[in-house]
Amino acid sequence: YNYKNWEHVMQKLLGVFLLSIVLLGCSQGNVETTKIDIIESFAASGISGKEQEKMYAMIGAIDGFGINGDNFSVELYKFKTPELAENCAICEHTNKNWGMLMHKKADYPEEVQNRIVSVFGDL
Repeated sequence: YNYKNWEHVMQKLLGVFLLSIVLLGCSQGNVETTKIDIIESFAASGISGKEQEKMYAMIGAIDGFGINGDNFSVELYKFKTPELAENCAICEHTNKNWGMLMHKKADYPEEVQNRIVSVFGDL
């Protein structure tokens, strides 16, 4: 065996491998969060309820829905751009093109609301 050639081949393979990981990581940053992603992420954290239609166009959104559970109620709205989401007058939290409004009631546990905000922020 010619170990110098073998070492050179391994270095090139390692370089290609690392480049592939970097490119894959960068491309995943452009993946758009969908309504299904949000619902599944909430459900995976034990946050599930009945889905409800919302009049999203009234606030300039391109999509929107609500989720009502026994101990929480939340509305989520999708906008064309992150800037429009940031400028949503009723949204308390934003994440990329999505805005979120949480209804606060005295019997809604703060722990559940904090979990909702955390899951939404991690999307």
